[in-house]
Amino acid sequence: MRGKGSFKATALDHILAAQGVSSNGLSTRLRARAAGIIGAEVFLETQTCRWQGKGRIVDGNLFNRNELLAQKVIKGLESRNMRGFYAKDGDEAREIALELIGEGASVGMGGCMSALEIGLVDALKEGPYTFIDRATYADQRAALLDTYAADAFLTSANALTYDGVIVNIDGNANRVSCIAQGPRKVVFIVGMNKLCCDLDSAMKRARNVAAPANVQRFDIDTPCKKTGSCFDCKSPDTVCCQFLITRFSRHAGRINVVLVNEALGF
Repeated sequence: MRGKGSFKATALDHILAAQGVSSNGLSTRLRARAAGIIGAEVFLETQTCRWQGKGRIVDGNLFNRNELLAQKVIKGLESRNMRGFYAKDGDEAREIALELIGEGASVGMGGCMSALEIGLVDALKEGPYTFIDRATYADQRAALLDTYAADAFLTSANALTYDGVIVNIDGNANRVSCIAQGPRKVVFIVGMNKLCCDLDSAMKRARNVAAPANVQRFDIDTPCKKTGSCFDCKSPDTVCCQFLITRFSRHAGRINVVLVNEALGF
């Protein structure tokens, strides 16, 4: 672990053992974050605000609230046989994600602005990984089939409830299908701006915030692109074709959510 005032790994190992947290093949740092021991590093901050990378300043009170809320979400994920990890910023999220993916892994990705924003995509392309870049494929079906067989799939969520339910909307279903089945491991990069108190508010966020923002990137004709709000449309260009609610995972260790104390993506 990094930073002045960091606990040594041996001390954390004792704490984790006392709490009954098994290794599950994870490093001490990741096990600590999964167990909610997020005070293991001391950060420089003022009483009211703190730096959060790329020149952004975040209100200290909101940062602290998010840090506490992240632990609630992590417990919710764990109750659903999924794993959650807390990152104080994008740099730390990138490190956690790379450790979860593992060197030498093949990695596919759906549209994931959050991963791009924290520099994770560049790290995968430049590092010892096989990144399946859909943009380089002439045959998009071949790209999808390669992604289904990948060691890891990188994505984000359109919304995530406080008790660990993940909500996603998709147009072509390449993203939601890979979340549901296929790649051996799924790694979500989720900014705290995507947390919602319950499933109803999560669905509303996905439809009224995420989807209208996402369509601004594309040359398509939908009501939400013109107005910024959902019309529950049946436009041929609609991006709201499939809704995936992930409320439990039968496969331990497959679904991994990295919660980032930043506003990321849509």
